[in-house]
Amino acid sequence: MIKAVFFDLGWTLVKPTSGDWLFTMEFQKHFKDLKVSKDVFQSAYKPLAENPYMKDENEQIRRFTTFYKDILDGMQAEYEPDLPHHIAYDLTKNDENMLLIETAEETLNILKQNNIYLGIISDTWPYINHQLEYLNILKYFDNVTYSYSLGTNKPSPMMYQDALQKAGFLPRECLFIDDIGRNLEAAEHFHINALQSVFNPDCVIDKRFPPVKKPIEIFDYMRKEAV
Repeated sequence: MIKAVFFDLGWTLVKPTSGDWLFTMEFQKHFKDLKVSKDVFQSAYKPLAENPYMKDENEQIRRFTTFYKDILDGMQAEYEPDLPHHIAYDLTKNDENMLLIETAEETLNILKQNNIYLGIISDTWPYINHQLEYLNILKYFDNVTYSYSLGTNKPSPMMYQDALQKAGFLPRECLFIDDIGRNLEAAEHFHINALQSVFNPDCVIDKRFPPVKKPIEIFDYMRKEAV
């Protein structure tokens, strides 16, 4: 029987308003027609991927200011000197940058009413708690595991170990929903049950894992597990 459910966030419970987590509405307002090349993006994002640890939102603003500056310089875009900081500040502070996926809050509410332990395992940044408070869903979670506080990203074992230690349940009593196959594979190495969120239209479907198009569909899986 499933006693604990861990959720990824992006494309599992929440989605970016602009369609992209980093190229926000504010970025697109200034650079609507800018097509950032893969090489430029990877070079700019590399420091964030290699060291995701961040102390607080001020550090997030500082590091993403560098990220946006590197993006714009790499694409040889013209911009005012303070614009990278402005976009980084908006990314960090603007609660309108995220939206709930349909049925997300309904699903969390039903799970909580049925005394299911709820946790988060997410690669994210310090802005996330106030974003989730704004969306009115942080209240449902018993504990969270964030990459920026551990200084590592999924599929690092540290992410799953941290979540399991906080929850206190056996792995086979836990369920994890994520949109990326390698993250689900890592969860299964711990014997955590795994479902793939395929809400994102660009999702790479991994047929090793049962799919859910929206959060409410996890109950179909949980009912089968309870039989």
